[in-house]
Amino acid sequence: MDRIRLVLSDIDGCICSETYDLKVISQIRRYCEKAQKDPKLARFAFVTGRGSDFVECLSKMLNAFTPEDFPSIVENGAFLFKPKSRVLIPHPVALENEQLVTTIKSEVLRLVEAGIARRIRSKEVVISLLPYNSTMNTEELAKIVKRSITPEVLEKIFVTYSTTAVDITPKGVDKGSCLKFLCKVTQIPASQVLCIGDSDGDIPILKIAGIPACPNNATIKVKNIVAKRKGYIAEKCFEIGVVEILRHFDIT
Repeated sequence: MDRIRLVLSDIDGCICSETYDLKVISQIRRYCEKAQKDPKLARFAFVTGRGSDFVECLSKMLNAFTPEDFPSIVENGAFLFKPKSRVLIPHPVALENEQLVTTIKSEVLRLVEAGIARRIRSKEVVISLLPYNSTMNTEELAKIVKRSITPEVLEKIFVTYSTTAVDITPKGVDKGSCLKFLCKVTQIPASQVLCIGDSDGDIPILKIAGIPACPNNATIKVKNIVAKRKGYIAEKCFEIGVVEILRHFDIT
């Protein structure tokens, strides 16, 4: 196995659960602080559907800034984001799909106006929706979204869901393709990347990263991918599982 030079962790369902365990989170923070002082240690960054504002806040919480201002993958791969300088670097494919994003926004607006979904407005390219009420989960909302969007638009997009939201992205923009972009920008090969994910939206990057891993709360599809690629499935869930993964690979 190649030396791990980069750890990319999803946020929702991995580092963040419904109840934050601050003692566990502090272990990740201590590692990030060590990595700031030692350039030989693997960098720790995020790969998430969340927008840059949330990643900036979490980077501050974990002190996950690096001297070289290492980027995270945000908005499901639409951008690289450098939290220290607050610089967004757009995925090349995202730049080519501005008109498509505008069209998608107008179509999902019908769901918002009908009181079926609420839109998260802190993102530039990815359109994220939340169920309007607690009686509906994100899987059900994703099915409604697919039925509501016109066929000619639907064939040009991905509709994925996690525990927190339904995400709509142009085809060609995903966490896996953005990892390739990140590797090109940072000159770190994918074989030296440990990636931690839990939901089906993480599958594209788990197929590409040299070392895939997941906490035990991951979906069956994610666990199957990780097992097939001889990665590591933690015994624990959420942030406790993430720390278990880091310890397994001696990233402490």
